[in-house]
Amino acid sequence: MSSPLLGLDIGTRRTGVALSPNGVDVQDLTTITWEPPHTHKLIASIASLVQEHEVATVVLGVPLTAEGGDTSQSQRHARIQELLVRELTSNFPSLTFVEVNEFSSTIDGKAAFPHLDRDAAAACAILSTYLEHHA
Repeated sequence: MSSPLLGLDIGTRRTGVALSPNGVDVQDLTTITWEPPHTHKLIASIASLVQEHEVATVVLGVPLTAEGGDTSQSQRHARIQELLVRELTSNFPSLTFVEVNEFSSTIDGKAAFPHLDRDAAAACAILSTYLEHHA
């Protein structure tokens, strides 16, 4: 897995973004600040990063319980994710999307990446989790 991957911790005001340029290393890229209903600004920022880094796979953190069940944020997140996937797929047809349960990603991210803000750290944790299970 050597193609660049982008990890996202999508929030309703802040979205952490991480990059794995080689499918092994993980680094933070940015935290995108946005506010509903301006989802198009979030999507445009992510599209720009996908293009700039020639991303092949987007790893989406999904807010689920430890057991994989829905949470109060799941439906809101699903709507944002649906718009994101639809827009990015139309602009980047070969882009792949995968989902990772983001349960405890904020805690895990701060422990593993204490020098980063919580959203970027959570995105790094989400991407790291995916890479650990798909290496």
